Amino acid sequence: MLQSIYDTPIYMGGDQTINPFLSIDQPVTHPQNNPISFFTGVSSYELTRTMGLWLGQENVRVQGYNQTSVHTTIEADYNPWAVEIPIIGTDGAQFQPDLNSGITLTAFVNDLSRPCAFSFTSENTNFYKSLTMLNYELQATQMLNSTANPAN
Repeated sequence: MLQSIYDTPIYMGGDQTINPFLSIDQPVTHPQNNPISFFTGVSSYELTRTMGLWLGQENVRVQGYNQTSVHTTIEADYNPWAVEIPIIGTDGAQFQPDLNSGITLTAFVNDLSRPCAFSFTSENTNFYKSLTMLNYELQATQMLNSTANPAN
């Protein structure tokens, strides 16, 4: 279906700004060889693996295509949201040391093109008896529509 829409000329209802290929490993809105900048945490351990730049920007951007005329489509990066949203949080693979249940974790979620907050839910010792693991889950408000949560 997406391929058909992509192949149809714009003057016949087609859309060459969409990408007909879907991918989990290489999402079309996140280009290959994307220069992502992280803080190392050397100057402050609280910044360990915190994202600094995405697509070379401090605010959320995605890559796609823009139809400039009936016959011309160009690559473009754009803000998918109504307001600028800063890149905050880690990539979700690593967080600062010395976590405790009072800390809310923030991770930039590529698939949602936004930072998301995760709240502590419980401790777990079932997997490693000598190690207490902290369980976190996405805050429910993060997935509400903009009527229920204007911040979204």
